[in-house]
Amino acid sequence: MTHTKQKKQLTRMQGFLMDDLKKLEYHTNELIENIYVSGQKENFKHDVEEIERFFSYWNNHIKNINK
Repeated sequence: MTHTKQKKQLTRMQGFLMDDLKKLEYHTNELIENIYVSGQKENFKHDVEEIERFFSYWNNHIKNINK
């Protein structure tokens, strides 16, 4: 595979990854909202914080990829 083809394939894969992360973040936020609505916020506080750190980390990297 040529360097140009590899670069195009990598760019395409990055696009899929970014789309998948956006979908995952959306659905995860829906679940978190349901946790809050059900009054179980304190039971899942640590889990929600870890999830928020995960998305924050990857959103920062996505911004750098797009530059």
